[in-house]
Amino acid sequence: MEGVILNIDYPSINDEAEFYHFSFDSQTEPATIGENIINIDVEYGTDLTSLIPTFQMSRGATAKIDDNIIISGETIIDFSAPVNISVTAENETYTKTWVVYVTEIPVNTETAIISENIKLFPNPCNNIINIYSENISTIEIFNSSGKLIHRIDNVNNQTSINLKNKSSASSLLLFKFTDKNRKIFYRKVILE
Repeated sequence: MEGVILNIDYPSINDEAEFYHFSFDSQTEPATIGENIINIDVEYGTDLTSLIPTFQMSRGATAKIDDNIIISGETIIDFSAPVNISVTAENETYTKTWVVYVTEIPVNTETAIISENIKLFPNPCNNIINIYSENISTIEIFNSSGKLIHRIDNVNNQTSINLKNKSSASSLLLFKFTDKNRKIFYRKVILE
């Protein structure tokens, strides 16, 4: 009797920690997925405090916020500020931190007018950002890791902010504006 040789290929353990897809039911267009940043625009009025993301990651990877595992299509997450999600590769030797920014986009004329009354320039900027706004009470600035780096209360209609010592190495900042009626608007600023 002749011996039979079987060659069995087992898939290698994956060492990637990537997001390939990230979405919400209320988003207005596909997410922008960068090196470690995900930007998603959702319809104005969406409750950012209880969104359920649907996502696809590297094969075998796990996603966590703090020490809590998140599951695509099931886990409710508060995205009212930037959210850090740690993705650990299947081989458990590599973890990548992703920052998810969710921005409400105006869909009606009244909201668009209020949102358009917030002007930031220049964008992209080097150090100084100029802000013209009406009816804004608070400005909060978050770095690409989701950390609050600057806050201004009792905002004037015209404000300039020096970002030189506040931004570290972040190339993207998220500005959160709260108006006097407690409505929240976001704007993204790119640093050069």
